[in-house]
Amino acid sequence: MRISGSVSLILNSGGNKSILYLLGGYSRIDMGVNPPYNFALNAVHGGIGERFFIGNHMALRLEARGYYAPKNCCLTGQNVFQASGSAGLSFFLGGGGVPEEKVPEIPKAKRDSILAAGGQVPKAPQPRQGGPTYEQRATDWQHKWYWGGEAGIFVFRTNFDSYSFEPTFGGHWLITGKKTALYASFEQSFFISPRHATVVEPGGGVNPGNVSFNNLRRIMVGVLAFPAQMRVEPFAGGGFAIMEALNIETSCATCAGPGDVATLQAAAEDAGTKAFFWWMGGIDIKQGRLALYGHYILTSAAASFLIQGTTHTIQGGLRYSLGSSKEGITDRQ
Repeated sequence: MRISGSVSLILNSGGNKSILYLLGGYSRIDMGVNPPYNFALNAVHGGIGERFFIGNHMALRLEARGYYAPKNCCLTGQNVFQASGSAGLSFFLGGGGVPEEKVPEIPKAKRDSILAAGGQVPKAPQPRQGGPTYEQRATDWQHKWYWGGEAGIFVFRTNFDSYSFEPTFGGHWLITGKKTALYASFEQSFFISPRHATVVEPGGGVNPGNVSFNNLRRIMVGVLAFPAQMRVEPFAGGGFAIMEALNIETSCATCAGPGDVATLQAAAEDAGTKAFFWWMGGIDIKQGRLALYGHYILTSAAASFLIQGTTHTIQGGLRYSLGSSKEGITDRQ
């Protein structure tokens, strides 16, 4: 008997009309019945999707998933990655809302006396909506503590190599105020192949491409502005960054001895870490506690750095609010 299935943990972030969700878990995927495809993949999966409500019990579901299986494929014995997209309908059993409490009517004489005294008559209770409770989660953005992750492409060049496009991954904190937010991030770029730069050797000789490095780390701190305060809104900001080239190696064609080799290595490592200004612009899409975003980052140039000129980064990611970043004096401890 051939069996396919999956088990997932789902993180929902709801609004009044739709729910954006993330999921992750384990899948067993049966690839086929005819050799050589009569095998199954045991994979971990992750995905993102959204449900658009049609009434209180039904929703249109759109979802994208990625599957990763370590070396268990009988054909190649290599890591396997595949992606899929799906659409369907979700049906919610039960729900329909909590029964409304009957509020006694205020007598006309009492109502008139409240209005005459300059007061306000209590409003009638609003009907409760049906569907899952997380559908009605608050979407207040101000004074929140967000944790997020991003991935994208880091673009740069050196004085030896032309422009390179390398994958980059990272995480960040976003602490929001009213219309601004403090942004702090840690990112690392893993190069597909080593990049090269040229540093003048101790004897004054020039050996093109005598320095190589294969990763880069970046720490950023700054302020972002969210002026529109809408569900879908642009944002922009800037700050300071420190970039560090990693795994620096040198080759010296004119070095007279170990001392010159050590001097060149020290010079290359000094040129591998610099401070920069950065500017960012992007789009943020809020959905309850969750936010989907994309942004572009430009950094300034620095003299005597292994990377020449400005750098460019295009990233997308998700951030999730873990609660309030502000505590009032009346808050219960």
